[in-house]
Amino acid sequence: MPLTPPALDPEILRAAAIDLGPTAAVTFLVDDDAVTYAVDGATIRVDGGRTDSAVVVRLSRLAWGDLVGQIRTAINLLLSNELAFERGGFEQLADWDPILRYLHAGIPPYDPSRADFAGRDPAATFALDTDDAELAAQLQTMG
Repeated sequence: MPLTPPALDPEILRAAAIDLGPTAAVTFLVDDDAVTYAVDGATIRVDGGRTDSAVVVRLSRLAWGDLVGQIRTAINLLLSNELAFERGGFEQLADWDPILRYLHAGIPPYDPSRADFAGRDPAATFALDTDDAELAAQLQTMG
């Protein structure tokens, strides 16, 4: 079950390793395969075959594909009974969710220090007569 991760920023991995803690690990049992994500110093290591994590999640290959491909979220799989915990619980898996999205799809966890507001104030308010171009620029930058 090979994974081809996008190019990863070591600083993002370091921050995740700090947030998760030095002993954190989660294992996914996908049919007969096991994939473990574990904090390894200042990075996240991916191992095959290891099943000794404090959090062990069982799911089908189809559900795994949906999770890795960003088709369905872990909470969706849990609520539809397509994800089960052999050890640990959803709270621990939720701690891993931002870095798993980064590892699988290249979507970095939100970090306000990396946000580029292009000089705009995210808390700005506007009057009814504010110029459309100003409103559009704010919406384009802030979303």
